[in-house]
Amino acid sequence: MKKRTLVGLLLVSAVSLPLLQVAFAAPSTSPLIDKEFDGALGKFLAKKFCKRIDASDEQTEKITKIVAATREETRPMREELRQGLIQLSTMVARDDATDEQIKAKAMELRSMHEKVMDVRLESALKARHVLNHDQLEKINKRLTNLLSGDFTPNRLQHAMRSSDLDDAAL
Repeated sequence: MKKRTLVGLLLVSAVSLPLLQVAFAAPSTSPLIDKEFDGALGKFLAKKFCKRIDASDEQTEKITKIVAATREETRPMREELRQGLIQLSTMVARDDATDEQIKAKAMELRSMHEKVMDVRLESALKARHVLNHDQLEKINKRLTNLLSGDFTPNRLQHAMRSSDLDDAAL
């Protein structure tokens, strides 16, 4: 069950990330991924993830290195995928693009996306060997809740608890 949940999260992020990237990216010939920002974001997310699962300093260092290496390896592929998604969006809006051309571009992007996901899966499997059973259980529980729709972000849970206390005081 744990392995399927981890793979499920990877798949959900893999499907949603390109869509978000198209929604927020402007057509450009310059790189759409800022290398410095991308690296900082990856480091921040890795550390936040490690804090959430109570990772040791050694585990945090290993996870951060895995994430950094993955982001570095996939950056050119993600850049190409973003550019392709913008092209696909433009094709869909154009009257002179045929359905076959659009399908061919979509299949090309699907293949690129699968390559990115293969690298991410390998990284997730490496990270899995760094973590202990309790940490993997925490991840499994959170992902299961997220994927089943029974998920409330921590800040919302905190706000709900605070308002419940205020109501109880009345």
